[in-house]
Amino acid sequence: MNLSRVLNALLQNLAQSLKKGDDKVIYRFEDVQQWKAGVLATLLDYKLIKAISAAQNIECQGCENTCFMDVISHQVNDKQRSYIVCDDSEKQALMGRITVKPEQLKQWQVSIKNLAHVLAELLGFDDFKFTSKQAYIPLGMLNLSLIHIS
Repeated sequence: MNLSRVLNALLQNLAQSLKKGDDKVIYRFEDVQQWKAGVLATLLDYKLIKAISAAQNIECQGCENTCFMDVISHQVNDKQRSYIVCDDSEKQALMGRITVKPEQLKQWQVSIKNLAHVLAELLGFDDFKFTSKQAYIPLGMLNLSLIHIS
C-alpha cells in the first residue's frame, strides 16, 4: 500500500475505533509489512504513528489454522529468544516450538492525540499543548469537541 492508501486506512481505522470508544489503533508487524517501503518511516517522522511495546501474542503461521498464540520469551546471554508452542493436540508433536523473530513482535500505535499534534504542526500552531485530562482538543479556530479523549 502506498502512503495515501495507508493514511486513508489509518484515518478510517481511527474513526471506527473512536465510534467504539477507543482513541487509538494498534498495527502489528504483519500489517506494516503490506505497506510500501518508506511509508512507516514517513509516518514515524511525522509522529503520526509511534512504536509501542512488543506484542505478547501473535497469529501463528506454522500451519493452516493460523491460531492466535501467546509468545514465550527468554533472555539468553544478551539476546532475547521468543517462540510459541502449538496448542493443537493433533499438530503439537509435528509443530513443536516455533521460533518468533524479534521483528515479528514489533507494533505501532496511531491515536487521536498523534493526529492532533500532526494537524497542529501542519497548521503552524506553535503553542499547541495537550494533556490526557482534556475532554477535547482545541486547534485554534477548530474545535474537535465531538471527539472525546479517554
